[in-house]
Amino acid sequence: MLVLMDTTWDIESIRSQYAALKDGTVLLDGAGGTQVPDCVIDAISEAYRCGLSNVHGPFASSRRAEQR
Repeated sequence: MLVLMDTTWDIESIRSQYAALKDGTVLLDGAGGTQVPDCVIDAISEAYRCGLSNVHGPFASSRRAEQR
């Protein structure tokens, strides 16, 4: 059964979350494109700053990975 939802999107709010779209440019790349929201950029940057590691290892970076 198909259920239709009456949804209103705040386009300006959504656009403001994407650094690449802040200049008003429309990028029509594919669904697997490179446009990501700022929170994803921040999370990836934090992972690189703190060191990437597998969990349960004997290293400080492993312990940090377990805390996230």
